[in-house]
Amino acid sequence: MRLDDRMITIGPGDVVLCDGAAAHQYEFDDDNEHLCLIFSKQMLEARMRRSSPPIGDMINYRIAAHRSSAILMRSYAIGLLQQLERFQTEADDPLAARVLGDTILTCYSAEFETDRRRDDSWTSVQRFVESNLEDPALRPSYICEKLRLSAKSLQRVFRSQGTSCHKYIADARLDEASRRLSDPSLSARITDIAYDVGFDDLSYFSRSFRRKFGVSAREYRHSALRGTLPLWRGRPSS
Repeated sequence: MRLDDRMITIGPGDVVLCDGAAAHQYEFDDDNEHLCLIFSKQMLEARMRRSSPPIGDMINYRIAAHRSSAILMRSYAIGLLQQLERFQTEADDPLAARVLGDTILTCYSAEFETDRRRDDSWTSVQRFVESNLEDPALRPSYICEKLRLSAKSLQRVFRSQGTSCHKYIADARLDEASRRLSDPSLSARITDIAYDVGFDDLSYFSRSFRRKFGVSAREYRHSALRGTLPLWRGRPSS
């Protein structure tokens, strides 16, 4: 879907809330069927007065097809429309429209709010880790205690980013170590840098650094100072 100068990719079965008053157009790759439910401005305004989050925040937010809420919304909408056709009831019947609209928007807003809370949690965790890298006590239990998260909640936060807490912390520390090693204004010993970024086991630091960057910390520093760092410098994909 093209909206002004932006493109929103919608996959089969995805659910998106769009503003029909805004200039937009659909561009399909092939033959397709799509279900379009049109809510009146009055209905949305009434919903907005009692909705959290506001309807406006949810515009153009895509809910992927595989998620349970998307499955529920599709099944409910299609099922109700089929029933209306079966009993030859008008599809714009006020009661049916209100019931369908309330159900769809309730599911949509609940999913949006869940994702927003997850994003907020990830931002909080990310900032906390970056601010406490130098603390050797930075572990999952420590993060849970300080941010008042359960262990399962913390696992879900990192799982949503495709990583684990231990790996993320280790990668962040290694990245900070590599930054300091490549800074010509810093002449600290490699051992001191390892301790300063939160590693309390030098052997583990050495193994982890070589595994991530392909060279030892000493070789990395020499290459950085000569300006010959390889192209894979930085955080690689796991």
